Amino acid sequence: MAGESISHAIFFISSMLIAIVVVVALFSAVSSISESYVMKNGHIEEVMKTDIEVVNDPLADNRDYIYVLNTGSTALNASNVLVFINGKYDADLDQISIVNDDGDGIWESGEMIQISKEVGDAYQQGDLVMVALPNGVTDTKQL
Repeated sequence: MAGESISHAIFFISSMLIAIVVVVALFSAVSSISESYVMKNGHIEEVMKTDIEVVNDPLADNRDYIYVLNTGSTALNASNVLVFINGKYDADLDQISIVNDDGDGIWESGEMIQISKEVGDAYQQGDLVMVALPNGVTDTKQL
């Protein structure tokens, strides 16, 4: 009888140890998954609050620059703007400046940036201009 109770105690303690190991393993996995969802939701929220719009046609204005309006509710860094012409990255940008800046140097909602091309690198009829932000928000305009 005493031997039987000892074997039951050993089985009980073993099952408790196994249960604890399983709980710890599952807790770390669930914690890792929940952290990734929180990060993903933060990125989605940032993208949803961010929007831009190319507001002019450089050919119609007969100038070599593009105006881009921040129509979202998030302040942006104008120096992080990427410009693609016909699907190729345009590294020949001369200057990116905030046109109607309130003096803080931040591209806020309702403010516009001017993207200047180097002299001699004019846009041409039929060019597809895409302005992109690092978080994936884009706007395109066919010239």
